[in-house]
Amino acid sequence: MTSTQVTKKLSLSSIVTMEVSLFVIALLGIRFTSLALDGADGSIWRYVLAGTVAGTITYGLAVLIFRWAHAFSASLRELISKVRSAVAHFNLAAILSIAACAAIGEEALFRVFAQSWIDQFAPGWAAILIASVLFAAAHAISLAYFAITLVLGLLIGSAFAYTDSIALAISWHFSYDFLSLLVLTRYPGVLFLSAHRNSSATRTNGHS
Repeated sequence: MTSTQVTKKLSLSSIVTMEVSLFVIALLGIRFTSLALDGADGSIWRYVLAGTVAGTITYGLAVLIFRWAHAFSASLRELISKVRSAVAHFNLAAILSIAACAAIGEEALFRVFAQSWIDQFAPGWAAILIASVLFAAAHAISLAYFAITLVLGLLIGSAFAYTDSIALAISWHFSYDFLSLLVLTRYPGVLFLSAHRNSSATRTNGHS
């Protein structure tokens, strides 16, 4: 998504279609590379809980950093404002759908396929780094956002490499995205944004 695109309202259908496409690409990649995936030991719910907690903490830290940095960066304030304008019309069901599709599609592509495949030919740290750079590049609507998603990718990638848990990676990504969208659409004051919405943004459907 480019910085120009983020100035426009995003539609639920276009986002879901894109994320499903990433998931299909990941499955095809795994199939045609004959990638053998290891499974995590232990209860899946333990990893889901750990991922949810990690995602919540990560987003909380991101908010604290933004609240500190926004006073020094007009471009960062402008970017967050544009992102809010693009997603403010989404209702709770749309937010849940977007967060779930993004977590499944992107983690399947960048961690389960890309990182695991690269790990066969490069050191583990290199596989994490390369997959995280690719992940960040896919979200590079600005330098600041690239840096944020790079750090997030490195954290999730490291956790995935250590645990082999797809559930951990997906739940971490889901909780981070869900909280991000929830705050942007329902509690913008947390990010020093105006709570004002135009009439079109108050619609209860999930489409632009």
